[in-house]
Amino acid sequence: MVEKKQVKSKFVYHEKNSLSAAAVSNLIGALEADMQVELAKKPLLDRPEFFFCELKVGDKVINGELTIMDFVVRTKNRVEKASKNNDWAQVYSQGQSADLRFDDWVHVLNTKLRKASTVFAITKDGTDCKETIKEVAKDLEDQGILQLLQESDEAAKWVYLAALTYTYFEPTRKIVNKRVQNLLDALQKKYAFKTFDQFKEGKEVKATANVGISDSNAKIVRLNKSPILPVNDGRRNILVTSALPYVNNVPHLGNIIGCVLSADVYARYARLAGHNVLYICGTDEYGTATETKARQEGKTPQ
Repeated sequence: MVEKKQVKSKFVYHEKNSLSAAAVSNLIGALEADMQVELAKKPLLDRPEFFFCELKVGDKVINGELTIMDFVVRTKNRVEKASKNNDWAQVYSQGQSADLRFDDWVHVLNTKLRKASTVFAITKDGTDCKETIKEVAKDLEDQGILQLLQESDEAAKWVYLAALTYTYFEPTRKIVNKRVQNLLDALQKKYAFKTFDQFKEGKEVKATANVGISDSNAKIVRLNKSPILPVNDGRRNILVTSALPYVNNVPHLGNIIGCVLSADVYARYARLAGHNVLYICGTDEYGTATETKARQEGKTPQ
């Protein structure tokens, strides 16, 4: 067996006031991943926010905070498994936990809370977003996530969610209740998470353990050929299908919206997110309407 070459990874962020970048940085530090964290020397801020976070692994580039966090966790799990570390608890990433609350809260924190907390962190007021922050904090407690992250035997497996929770709530701690504040203190003590202000100082995350190169093709490219599913490389496998409009009528805008456009947009999004995607259309050559139309025009259904 040929041993895989260890390739250094570098996490580069383009926006200094980015909670997304801070969350990735905190996860890297908590997992003690061998990854350098740095602000881009020439930040490119004229691109969509999705591109503000990038992980460089050899000649590969991965964009998007959640895709990067998924990659970091799965790589760490793979390295620990290869080293036969029996004390290592496999850390959850998106799509890997049997507890559906994990994926649900990753979505809530990264969409609903992150936006509100970013406004609060920058303006130091955020009057318009305080209710959103308090609502998410209440749900965090009501659904048992607060206790799970702090006290349960499964807490070590939820460090991904802990990094998001701490990073997005920390700038708002003065307006959340005491129980959430205690959670933030406990997570900071356990994982040595950095506050948002500390992150903006640009200190590097300590690197200790080696991270192996992934065989993943998770980078933003336009695929001319879709993969044959399933692909067992740690990423999600997604099959997207769309119907074809009937041929026995005049094509119109509704045909595009209802049959093709939505599927095409989702397939493009899923590829940008780093998933393995196969997008196909079916054929309708055996349908009655197609056969009837073909006979009228003296053609075969094909």
